[in-house]
Order: sequence, then C-alpha cells, then structure tokens
Amino acid sequence: MAFSQTPSTRVPLASAQSPLAAPAAGVTNTEKERDLYKLMYENSANANEKLLTLTQWTLGVSLAIVLGIIASQVFFNYRINRQELDAISNGIQGQIDRLQLEIAQKFTEEVSKANSSLESSKTELTRSVNALIEAQFTVNEKALERELRNQKGELMLEIRQLRRLAKKNEGDIWNLKNVKSNALSCFIEVAELETGLLMDEKYTLKEIVQLLTELDEVMHTTHDKLEALLPKIRASNISLKNKMVEILKTKPTYNFVRPDRQDHFLFNMPQKQYVRNKPK
Repeated sequence: MAFSQTPSTRVPLASAQSPLAAPAAGVTNTEKERDLYKLMYENSANANEKLLTLTQWTLGVSLAIVLGIIASQVFFNYRINRQELDAISNGIQGQIDRLQLEIAQKFTEEVSKANSSLESSKTELTRSVNALIEAQFTVNEKALERELRNQKGELMLEIRQLRRLAKKNEGDIWNLKNVKSNALSCFIEVAELETGLLMDEKYTLKEIVQLLTELDEVMHTTHDKLEALLPKIRASNISLKNKMVEILKTKPTYNFVRPDRQDHFLFNMPQKQYVRNKPK
C-alpha cells in the first residue's frame, strides 16, 4: 500500500534571525529577547498547527485505507461465508431429504410388517375362532347326541313298558277266551320284555308254567321262544326255570307244513307235523 509523502515544513530562519542580525536602534537587549522569544513561540505554534493538520490528514487517510481493507475483507468473507452457508444448507437439506426418505422407507416397512402381523394374527384368530366354534359345536353335538340317546332310551323304555302292558292284556284276553297257545305266546313276549327292562319276571313265569301244564302240546315256534327265554331268567327264579325245562322235555312239539300234493285244495291245507315228543 503506497502512502503519499508530504513535503516537510521548514521554518525560515532568516525571519527568526533578522532581529538578531540587525537590531533596531534604541532597542534594549531585554526587549530584543522578548521579541525573539515571541517570534519563536509564533513559529513554533505555526509549526505545531501544521504538524497537527498533517497528522490528522495522515490519520484520516490511514483510517480510510484501514476501513477499505476491512470492508474488502468483510465483503470477501461474506462471499466465502455465503458460499459455505449455501453448501452447509445444501448438505443439511440433503441429509434432511435422505432422513425423510429413510423415515418413509422405515415407516413403509413397519406398516408392511404391522399389516403382515395383523393379517397373521387375523388368520390365527380366525383359525382359533373356527376351532373354538368347531369344538363347541362338537361338544354341543355330543351333548345333543347324549340327550337324544337319553330321550330315545327313555322313549324306548316307555314304549317297551307300554308294549309289555299291551301284551300282558292281550295274553289275559286270550286266556279268558281259552286260547291257551296264543296266551302262551303273549306271556313269553311279556317275559322277554321284562328281562330287558330289568323287571322281575316271576309272575309272568308262573303264568307260562301254568299254561304249559294246561296245554297238551306246543308249536315249534313257541318252543324256540321258550328256549331263547331260559338263559335270560334271573337266578332268583331258578325254580320256575327248572319247571319249564322239565315240561319242555316231554311236551309234544308240532309244526304246520304244506303237503306236496296240490291237485285239490283240500290236500293243499297245512297239516300238523310233530317235530318232538310225538304223542303215541
């Protein structure tokens, strides 16, 4: 940086030395000294004033130069800082964009995972609900089946009891009509029903023994029914069972068969044929 050089101010000595060189006539030395000091003071004051002006001007120029340098530095630094700020801003904006993209991707992944988990939970819940409904349906179905079986058993029990009463009444009616063979068939069926109902068949067996004693012979089907009934008789009625066995050993048993001849309707009628203990 160039500074302008101001020419130095010199105080002319001739004017200061003139009073000494040619003193005025009639002037004393004291006056001369006073004038000399006065002149020196004035010259010194002028010199100081000029020096102060020069200093002020120099300081002003230096301050202007310094301010120019500072201004240029500030402007330069502003431009650099502006570029740096733009770069930093762009970097921050890029990081923000990347962060937003990562957050969006993360959010999408989390939503996808949540949807998958929700779908899986929904499927599992549906499966569990279906299994629970099926299990409950199975339980209800089994309970209903048990209830139906119980009701069916109770109904069948009532039907058997009603059938027993009906057959007993039918047997009594045939007995009153003196049709002993039909009465015997009815009482055998009553005894079968009573053994199935876990009822005491004692009185029915007495009726059967009485009818067997009164009948001279029995049909083959009646004999087979009695044979099937014997194993079902309880031990408490063993005496009646033994009587029935003894009677059946000697009781004639017959069956009806059709003859081979079919040339006349009279010969086509079923004929009695003995299969056991044929009477003499």
